[in-house]
Amino acid sequence: MQEGVTRTPNANIRLVNESPNATVSFISEGYEAGAFFLYETNGVIQTDEQLAAYQALEGRASAQLGDLVYVDTNNDGKINNDDRVYKGSGLPDFEYGFNLNWNLGDFDLSMNWYGTVGAEVLNGNKANAYNFERHQDLVNMWTPGNPTSQIPLYRGDAGGDHPNYSGLTDYWLENGDYLRLKQITIGYALPKDVTEKIGLDKFRLSFSAQNALTFTKYSGYDPEVGGNNVARQGIDNSRYPVSCDIYFRSKN
Repeated sequence: MQEGVTRTPNANIRLVNESPNATVSFISEGYEAGAFFLYETNGVIQTDEQLAAYQALEGRASAQLGDLVYVDTNNDGKINNDDRVYKGSGLPDFEYGFNLNWNLGDFDLSMNWYGTVGAEVLNGNKANAYNFERHQDLVNMWTPGNPTSQIPLYRGDAGGDHPNYSGLTDYWLENGDYLRLKQITIGYALPKDVTEKIGLDKFRLSFSAQNALTFTKYSGYDPEVGGNNVARQGIDNSRYPVSCDIYFRSKN
């Protein structure tokens, strides 16, 4: 990895089913906890000239057209673990939220919004789907008949051991910024003259929803991944979609 930087891997924090040493999350002085150190990539090999240049790197003699290009970040003519570089983390630069409340006549509205900025997410669900040749993107992967595609070719290895779909690259890294409507309630209180006619002091109807809207560029199910485990922040492995809960209530 980067010269002069000592890192302690967060054990077994992997993106796909690779070897136990295929860790993506680290503790390192000067970086946030759970920092990602990954291979930087630069598209797909599309021409014979690109292929010849890439095969000249130590460790890439068996590369083929359609393979993912790993960047020799330290310019030593090799592709190995020393080329992995810092690529952010699942911890946001800052979090924000705001509450809004309105009352207009007999209607009321309340909303709670929450968001984060500056986090990255490793899309493990996408990586695993690629490895099992089940992702929709692979319809447009590189082939001799589709030579300008930037989607690396499937090499028939479901274990993530082939460099094309390894979980150790920034190919799976995405912007984790999001803004979510955590809670919204819309209410209507019947006018007093109406409630008196039906023998009630008051009567209110309300509609509520939790997690009703999420605005994000992340292509996975949910950018809010990792929970309270710092080592797993930003690592989206088998994450179920956040449910949207809807309630209708009446109160008198």
